[in-house]
Formats: sequence, C-alpha cells, structure tokens
Amino acid sequence: MKFSRRDFIKLGGAAVVALGASGLVFGQPNPFSVTDLPAEALGDPLLNYNSNVFRQHLNSRFTLMTEQEALPAILVAVKDLNASNQASRQCFLLSFRATAQQHQATYKIFHPVLGYFNLFLVPGKNTDGRHLLQAVINRV
Repeated sequence: MKFSRRDFIKLGGAAVVALGASGLVFGQPNPFSVTDLPAEALGDPLLNYNSNVFRQHLNSRFTLMTEQEALPAILVAVKDLNASNQASRQCFLLSFRATAQQHQATYKIFHPVLGYFNLFLVPGKNTDGRHLLQAVINRV
C-alpha cells in the first residue's frame, strides 16, 4: 500500500488529535486530579477553601496554635497571585497580623467558621512595620 505525503500528514494529524483526546500527548499521562490524593488529604478542609472563602473572613480573628501556645492573629490581606492566562490555577497569599514576631513553622489554625486546618506560615513585615505571618496557597 502506497501513501502519499498528504495522506501521511492527514493520518499524523488524526493521531495527534486522538492522543490529545485520550490525555496522552508526547508520552504525558492524564493531568493530576483530586481523586489521586490520599484519603488524609481529602479530609483536610483547606482543600476546599479558595481565596474568596478567605476574603469573606478578612479582619476576623484566627488562632494560631503551636505545641506550646495559642496566638491571636487577624487576617489582614488576601492577594491573588494568578497569572491572567492561568484561570485553572489557584494561587493566593494570606497575610495575618500577629501580636509579636513569630517564627516560620506549620501552625494549626482555628477560625470559628472555617474550623481547624494547618498552614505553613513565614514571618514578614508590612509597610508600617507591623509583624505579619504569610502563607502561599498554590494549586495547579
């Protein structure tokens, strides 16, 4: 059977479309899905919180807990960090005002409406010199 160059290109184009529809393009597997997460991660309430959920609780009190103490903090900013061309991605910054400078750590967070969840917080300062603890939430 003899193929012309035109037939070969048509067949190749159809193959690429078929592979793209099946999720395999150039040997890449299907993209990650939530069902691929372990059961422990699926039970974490933070998985269901996006920037809009946190915006509803701006200027409200959160409690940051370590093994030694419970610290009051106020959520003072929620900043979207998404690039304009990446609508499927969730990336945002949470800024909490702390009463004193705290160290970088994973804190157990409590809020009366949102409940308990863990966040890795990093210290910083805002423009007026107040102490902040910040977390970046990045979901591709």
